[in-house]
Amino acid sequence: MSSNLIEALCTPGVSVVSQWYSIVLLLFALCGLIGNLHTLLLTTRAKRHRLNRYAQALCIWDIAVLLTIISYKLIVTFWTKPFQLWSSTELLITVGFTPVNDIYITASTWLLTAITAERYLAVSRPFKERTRKKNSIKWICFLIATGAIAVNLPRSLVELYMSDCVQINTGRVFLSLNPLNQWLYIGLARVFPDLLFTCPMPPIISIYLTFRILQYRHKRLTRSMDSCYARKTSFADHVVEWMSSKTRFAGRLQPGFDNSLRRTKPDSFKSPLFLTLLNGKFIICNIMQIVTVFFRLTPAEMISDEALEICKEIGLMLIVLHSSTNWIIFFKYQSRSMLSRDCIPDYQIFNSHEKKRLTSMWSRIDVPTMGTELLLTLIEHNPLLIKSLIPYITDPNDIAREQLVVHERFRFVGSRIGHFINTIMTTMKKPNMTREDFVQIRAELRNVGMIHFMEKVKMNSQDWFLIKRYLVRQMMNHCECVVNSSKAQCSNAGTKLHNEQLLVANKFSSFLIHELKNGFVCETVRNSHQNINERDNSSSCTLAPNGYYMRNRHKISTTSYIMPTGQGSCLTSSLKTVNRMVCAVQEFVMGYNDTLITPPSSIFDSRSCSLKENDSVKTICENNSATVETHPNPPRTAPIAHDDIIFYV
Repeated sequence: MSSNLIEALCTPGVSVVSQWYSIVLLLFALCGLIGNLHTLLLTTRAKRHRLNRYAQALCIWDIAVLLTIISYKLIVTFWTKPFQLWSSTELLITVGFTPVNDIYITASTWLLTAITAERYLAVSRPFKERTRKKNSIKWICFLIATGAIAVNLPRSLVELYMSDCVQINTGRVFLSLNPLNQWLYIGLARVFPDLLFTCPMPPIISIYLTFRILQYRHKRLTRSMDSCYARKTSFADHVVEWMSSKTRFAGRLQPGFDNSLRRTKPDSFKSPLFLTLLNGKFIICNIMQIVTVFFRLTPAEMISDEALEICKEIGLMLIVLHSSTNWIIFFKYQSRSMLSRDCIPDYQIFNSHEKKRLTSMWSRIDVPTMGTELLLTLIEHNPLLIKSLIPYITDPNDIAREQLVVHERFRFVGSRIGHFINTIMTTMKKPNMTREDFVQIRAELRNVGMIHFMEKVKMNSQDWFLIKRYLVRQMMNHCECVVNSSKAQCSNAGTKLHNEQLLVANKFSSFLIHELKNGFVCETVRNSHQNINERDNSSSCTLAPNGYYMRNRHKISTTSYIMPTGQGSCLTSSLKTVNRMVCAVQEFVMGYNDTLITPPSSIFDSRSCSLKENDSVKTICENNSATVETHPNPPRTAPIAHDDIIFYV
């Protein structure tokens, strides 16, 4: 190609795009740049989890491409001097803008695919996902960035080397190749890699994983609906229900669904809507840029310069919109996460009819005696549990049944168990019971499971089975059909009433065990992820005697709960930077702390704590005055949840 023809083809003509369009594009890009910087700082300061790491990586890519687009538009729009063939400005635009743009599209595509895969693993394998190391995200992002650079940078440099020039307005590349080799290069170097690494292969993977997430959600929803007398829906019905929940009629439910069983919107926001917005927005906003990259390598006979420039500017605007709105979705998700991270499920699994049956059965049970018998049954089958009550016993077989029954701590814990369940029944008897009340029940049950983890109360599957069998037996011995008729007549009748009461009894006992195990498992996972520095800064208390805190500090994870100030033991903060102390109390259902031997009616007039300046962890507890009244059977019931003690999972 002659030099005159090259100069004629590469000389930028009059742009068909108004200068006001460039100004609007720059304003959008600046807003997106500020928003991405804000989200990057927000996710950096927020609690560390895997999605925040992906959000940070995506924000970094968005910031990079927005800075590149802003620089490109400033040079092209406000450059007053005429462009010269392969001047420094043209080289900056050609070498800088095109590769960065291609690398961004590929990297953001696979980042969205990685986010979708992360959500899929969180839904399909929740416990395994929570125990996965967060540092693996750094390597995933590094591999994505390296792969995007390896795919796009070499071909951009090859195009720069083989091209005679690049037209500034349209971005058209004039390759010094014959037509056959040029089309071969377009197919092998552009079309095939883009189909494999940019579109449509990664979006297809994301769409497939999103539907798999919906299938897992449908299975869980179907199980909960079946257990609550709701109709069984198909997968298509669930997809339609999920899509309808994103409209302005989100509060309405399909016929047959109980409103109390409805998951909250933040729960559904975590996976399907979040992934659909990200992937759908990517496909819409980046497909034009991929088409433009293909057309800019073709000759002018296929598409005119004016049409190519319009396609290029449309694709550029869509990329700016895409990069400028990703942070909005993450910020919205982050704000919902901040509001709902500390929340437990608030849907109710018992309808009004079931609550009436349940409270009717428990009203006839001797609660204190029931708690003691349940504890005795567990210890008879698992003697190792005695150490959780009486830690100074070396051999659990040394204590006889008669000694255990009259032991003060055993009677106290058994009474606490009975009163704990009785308080749950008292809450369920409320005619205007709200979801908040049910959340408090769940919170207190999970609180007990967390305490079992901290106190090393290890219960095996046989123990849980014994608990369920004992509770079901107690409730069925006091059901309406037994009270109103003989026990044999009730069991042999097979009436609808008997079956309903048996189902409610099994359901309630399964609910108790499920929430207790949830609290234990979640505290185990949280403790395994707890960083040493975070534990030192957040763990501020213990209820054990002096010195126990330093020996067992690694076992206590206090990032999820707050202890109230008031009666009880002295709690200290660790390390030299902490200069305050808190005096607090926590009532345990099962454990070996000294607070268990203190009757709940004990009166502590005042108790003060102080910390010496030169000691890293030391507590000086001064009792100004204390009066203790001992009762063999504590009459006070355990509260279901305090305002200042709410344990969240």
